[in-house]
Amino acid sequence: MYFCVNCRNLLNYGMADGKANRNNNIINMKKTLKFFLLIAAFASVLQGCKPQPSMTLGSESITAPAAGLTQAVNISTNYPWSATASDAWIVLHNTEALSGDAVIGVYVMANTTYADREGTITVTCEDLVKTIKVTQSQNDALSVDGNAASITYVGGELIIPVEANVRYEVVIPAEASWITDGGTRSLTAYQHAVTLARNESEEDRDAEIIFRNAESGLEKTFYIKQQGFSPTVVIEHSCAEFTVPTLTGEKAVGTVMWGDGTSDEYEKGLVHTYPEAGNWTVTIIGKGITGYKLVSLEGVSSMDLTEF
Repeated sequence: MYFCVNCRNLLNYGMADGKANRNNNIINMKKTLKFFLLIAAFASVLQGCKPQPSMTLGSESITAPAAGLTQAVNISTNYPWSATASDAWIVLHNTEALSGDAVIGVYVMANTTYADREGTITVTCEDLVKTIKVTQSQNDALSVDGNAASITYVGGELIIPVEANVRYEVVIPAEASWITDGGTRSLTAYQHAVTLARNESEEDRDAEIIFRNAESGLEKTFYIKQQGFSPTVVIEHSCAEFTVPTLTGEKAVGTVMWGDGTSDEYEKGLVHTYPEAGNWTVTIIGKGITGYKLVSLEGVSSMDLTEF
């Protein structure tokens, strides 16, 4: 009987204890739920109090010369930020950081093109975006096709091709009065004309003209050499063999062009044999010639002494 009473007491105790545990669990769950609700409410309050992102840049534009530029841009934010460049010729150092004061290093590479160019640096802080405009001037260019010309004594107009993306002036030395500036023939790919007077002297002469851009200091030099006057005799004939005329003059020299694609330096009594019968034109260009004498007029149809 005693045993049964104890068993019953234990059973009643266990049932009462289990009921108490369930009640405690319910209470604990309610407390936990209230805790999370408080956290959520607190977070909501904090979210509502979050400051707006702010960003201050030390510069909103960068102007770089053609040679390139290195520049520091100060930045101040209240949130983390990042920076990117629009083009490969704009190189950035220190492209992101946390809030506070920082410096963006900007390196603008040399412009090897012949045109101005523009790019941007984009800085982002949260949903705030600002840009820095980067402009760079062109690589000034002034070039002359070739740098020299050799002109016959006759003279005449000489066209000098010039390529430039800057304005230029042409400087002709005062002593080269035999060269006259004729101006440009185009607005972009220039063709500059100069006129050379006839050289009445047997002495060669030369001069250099300068194409110059005063603003940038760019300049190109073009050399002109003009041959001295060369007395010329042109003879038309139909001989199978032709003996060159005798040239007179203390220092008479010259070149004989036989008219069949061959030539020889002048020698007294020089004879040329042609490959076949036909009409041929002999041209003698010399220096120091005061006169000439034909060995024979046989087969000669005409003589041109215009340039003698």
